[in-house]
Amino acid sequence: MSKNIPFFKNKTYMTEYLPILVFRWLMIATQIICILILLVSIFYVVLTNTGKPVNGSLGTFINKDKNFY
Repeated sequence: MSKNIPFFKNKTYMTEYLPILVFRWLMIATQIICILILLVSIFYVVLTNTGKPVNGSLGTFINKDKNFY
């Protein structure tokens, strides 16, 4: 039944689909890398936030025990 449709009669080659597959895997890899960076940075901030918390100018907590110079 699909042979009657002109779209399926055309012979397609792998080179036509290769850019789509490459960019699809690049997007997936980029999303995984971004999520990993986000999770690592969140855990880094949470685990290194030690010391007596002090209110900052934006209502955030600042760690006064470490020097950030």
